Amino acid sequence: MTTPHSTTDPTAPASFWGRDGRGDGFRAATVCRQGHQQATAYEAYPGKNLGSCSECGDLVLGECPECGLRIKGRSWAITPRPGQRPTYDEHPNKFCDRCSVPYPWASDEQRVRWLLSLLNDLDISDEDRAVVSEHLKQLQTLAAKDNVRRESKLLTEIKKRAPGLFVAGAGKILERLVSDEAWRMVAGG
Repeated sequence: MTTPHSTTDPTAPASFWGRDGRGDGFRAATVCRQGHQQATAYEAYPGKNLGSCSECGDLVLGECPECGLRIKGRSWAITPRPGQRPTYDEHPNKFCDRCSVPYPWASDEQRVRWLLSLLNDLDISDEDRAVVSEHLKQLQTLAAKDNVRRESKLLTEIKKRAPGLFVAGAGKILERLVSDEAWRMVAGG
């Protein structure tokens, strides 16, 4: 199915841009890395330099940091006035709808759930899968990332049993769950 706006982003699902008279489809959103929805329309100002958030000062994103797909915004059926802020403070989508990687504003719990879902695709034993699953849950619950020794021990075991979690997008998400010091000790980054 082709829509009048499908040429805007040929990699977006056909119904994304919508506007075919039925009011379906969605706008592209701009959101800061903390999850604050912005009033700026990505369609009007595409590109990498979207400025800073007026609430927290963090960088504003218009696309997934992992795959580059626009961030799904409001439905075309909702027509905001120019400069009107969205009705929600935090962006409701926590995962990219193309690559499924959690956005920077996803919670640690959401990141762990995503990493656990990746375990199903890794070629590892059921025993390793169970151990890594338990270690990921423990990483999530460590108090304020203040236990570097414990974090590095868990990370070392995860790396040994499921090295696939240390590559590309998964590695970036795993890194966000632990302290910088523990990550450097284990991943060498």
